[in-house]
Amino acid sequence: MLPILRTILITLSLNTWIFCQTKFCQPLEACWPNQEIIEEFVSSLSETEGCHDLPTFSSYDQQGEPMKNIWYPELEEEITPYNLLTTRNSISGNKAYFVVLARTEADVISSIKFAKSHSIALSVFSTGHEFNDRNGGLATNSILIRTTCLRTADINLEPSTVFNHTEGVIRLGSGMTWSWSKFGDVGVHQLANQVGRVVVSGHAGNVGIVGWSLGGGHGQLVGTYGMGVDQVLEVEMIIANGTKVIANSMGTTQVLQDGTQLQSEDSSLFWALRGGGAGPWGVITAMKIKLHKPRNDCKENCFTQWHASWVGSYAEDGPELLQELIHNYLKWSGTSSKYWSSYASPYSVDDDHFGFAIFEALFVGTEKDNDFLSFFETFSSVRPDKMVDIGSETYDTFLKKIEDQTPETVMPKWEVEPMTSVLMNSSSVANTAAAEMLAYNWIPRCYLQWTPCIGGILFMHTVSTGEEDDYYTGTAVSPMFRQAKMHVSALSYISLTHEMSFEEKVKFAHEEIGPEFYKFGSGSYYSESEYSLGKGEWQTRFWTQDIYDRLLAIKREWDPDFLFGCKHCVGDEEEP
Repeated sequence: MLPILRTILITLSLNTWIFCQTKFCQPLEACWPNQEIIEEFVSSLSETEGCHDLPTFSSYDQQGEPMKNIWYPELEEEITPYNLLTTRNSISGNKAYFVVLARTEADVISSIKFAKSHSIALSVFSTGHEFNDRNGGLATNSILIRTTCLRTADINLEPSTVFNHTEGVIRLGSGMTWSWSKFGDVGVHQLANQVGRVVVSGHAGNVGIVGWSLGGGHGQLVGTYGMGVDQVLEVEMIIANGTKVIANSMGTTQVLQDGTQLQSEDSSLFWALRGGGAGPWGVITAMKIKLHKPRNDCKENCFTQWHASWVGSYAEDGPELLQELIHNYLKWSGTSSKYWSSYASPYSVDDDHFGFAIFEALFVGTEKDNDFLSFFETFSSVRPDKMVDIGSETYDTFLKKIEDQTPETVMPKWEVEPMTSVLMNSSSVANTAAAEMLAYNWIPRCYLQWTPCIGGILFMHTVSTGEEDDYYTGTAVSPMFRQAKMHVSALSYISLTHEMSFEEKVKFAHEEIGPEFYKFGSGSYYSESEYSLGKGEWQTRFWTQDIYDRLLAIKREWDPDFLFGCKHCVGDEEEP
């Protein structure tokens, strides 16, 4: 069978119901580029040099020489560059036909022009961690621009009068990761630590800097230094017409291909980028973000991380014990200082027992600080008859804490499930009904009702930035996110009677779990949210309708033909 025909047959077998694909060209259609045109495009790209000797161009038909797979043990022992570079967290099954591993901005510009000329869908990513399939593009057989090789890192520790930040600025290529990358490249935390500084990131060290930062950015240092979007000082990108754009709070500069610069004091694009997500505006090539000194210039024992766990019996303790533990945890998350963050989750021990664990409860500060013992004083007295563990470890640097973690890799064989999530404010976390709902809809729902239930719940006490930021409107982040104390997400769904299909899980998440979660908060986190939200739902849960309308107007100005698009991104389900 001809390779190109096989591609069509594979395409037809995928979940094509998820995306409307009629506007994009597909193989065997008259609009599809012939070999001569493809070769001309390839000749415009950078030579393969550096960046682990991975080719600048590969495709379904030109996959490259197989190499030993040292990155993804769940895949074959040998892997082609094409299959390696298209590996990502996936829901839709969309897969690029062409891959450009951009080494320069010129590679990005050439790729955009090629996609536009032949009506081929675009997809863009650096590491492929995104959970809601936004890096899959709007159709299969797209051209994927991987920004993994754009790894500029320039540090300036001089106080910035331009950005009004005194502790340093770092300019980063969009291929940078927060810690060591999947390919073994040094991360931003390592670079910052070398000059006595800290950067704000999410939990996973090998995640790329762009999607996390521009989607909002929650993590264990946001209380101390601000959200991910609050760290971003400037964004460089290539927009749909091939122009380079530099956006910051002072305005927007367009750098034309002849070098001419068009400057404007309009900073609305910068506002939209910070919270409007990375996908709908262009290809981000670099960003400038803040560097920070450790709190109180701390040198030793600057970060203390606590953990605690309890075990109970399904039969004897039922959901009531879990409800009590969740309630105490939620209540503490709403009253602890902004220097605290934590995670928690219920888990099954065996067929008869369950547990509840609070882990990585990080305090930024030392034992001299007032709130240092908040965790121990609160939880050592919560159901001590069921407690099995409580303790802590201390780190001098945040880098050491990050490097001690198990890397959170892309999972190419894992079918990402619809993440129902809710952002809970101070009133919601104090509401006993919230703990009751969460405890019941976990495993107890399965064995009490013999209906599907939530298989995994993750509590993320990593969103609270302090009351001083609750009403800040300088970014596109929603007020629900700004005011949240807790981000709760249902990660998986199970049934005790049968193996649930993906479609059943989507339906259950949307029709049963979503309405229960959403009673306790009108917002959801952009990057970790329900995949099956409908039109009018995701816009208001991610931003509010007013913020979304403003974002959409800015989208129409900078990408009028909607070349850049993705699932539940600004402009999705809209006409250009």
